[in-house]
Amino acid sequence: MFTDGLKTFRMLAGAREQGGPKWFFPKCPRQPGSSKCGYYIMNYMQSIVSSGRITGFQHMALQEKLDRFKKQQQVCQSTVIGIASTRKSAGPAAASSSSIGRTQASATKFSNDTERLQHINSIRKGHIGAQMNCVIDLLRQTRQALTPEQINEACYVDMRANKDVFESLKKNPKVHFDGERFSYKSKHELKDKGQLLHLKRKFPKGIPVIDMKDAYRIVMEDLQVKDFSSFIFV
Repeated sequence: MFTDGLKTFRMLAGAREQGGPKWFFPKCPRQPGSSKCGYYIMNYMQSIVSSGRITGFQHMALQEKLDRFKKQQQVCQSTVIGIASTRKSAGPAAASSSSIGRTQASATKFSNDTERLQHINSIRKGHIGAQMNCVIDLLRQTRQALTPEQINEACYVDMRANKDVFESLKKNPKVHFDGERFSYKSKHELKDKGQLLHLKRKFPKGIPVIDMKDAYRIVMEDLQVKDFSSFIFV
């Protein structure tokens, strides 16, 4: 758009070099291509067309460019107005959607935190026996030696704060305490099927299933094998 105006200026400048009058070219108050600058160019071109100071051929060419420039200005103005109205209408909707998303996320996080805190509180306020069972179940499932801090992190039983639970677990026959860590203690401490076969040869008459069910995590699966069908009894 602004390029057409410059081409027209160059045409007028050529006419000036051929003996035409030295016209004043107004300075645009804004950057080239702005709507106000286009307005100045269009007015200036209109004044040249109306002045009668150019030849007939130049007049026709300039009038044609002026008409095209006016149409381009109108299209540009319509586009700018459309963009402005779109941004204005989309802004509040986007902000509202973002605000709703943050509110929902905050509500979900608050709900999850509340449920978690309620669960922790219910465990720590529970009976000593219930807390001990939580710890023993954890030790049996993991088969690892855990510190009180690790136990607290895993099942929320705080033995540092509850000395009764701490002392009771130290004396429990299902728990081994080495002075720092707690671990699960079964009657027959086995690790795998190989040790189970060794125990079978050691007790040819068999062993009660209750004494074997917690020897290691998958012991009951191994006992289903035919080789051990007569090894255990109820």
